[in-house]
Amino acid sequence: FERDNVVIVGRGGQAVLRDKPGVLHVRITAPQGARALRVKERDNIPFTQAIEMVHAKDQAAIDYLQRFFGINWENPLQYHLIINTGWWELEDATELIVNALTHLKTVNER
Repeated sequence: FERDNVVIVGRGGQAVLRDKPGVLHVRITAPQGARALRVKERDNIPFTQAIEMVHAKDQAAIDYLQRFFGINWENPLQYHLIINTGWWELEDATELIVNALTHLKTVNER
């Protein structure tokens, strides 16, 4: 673990890097309907198909994290920050993460 400025999306980073200093664990979530609407618009598919895709992706993530790390991805204690993008716009969510990273660097310097 000797890297700077790395983003790990999924893959159990909240478990693998659990106790590493300088690591910020963020969970980005939204209501299933909001996520399905984004998939529908992105992929130009029916909403019902988008719901199925979102559900399948969620189930795959749940299974992966349980199988390989024995963790529940919905446990808020695994994250420093949880952002609901059903509420926050993407740009605002990005700003929240950048601010959290800035604060994390300050905390780690103490």
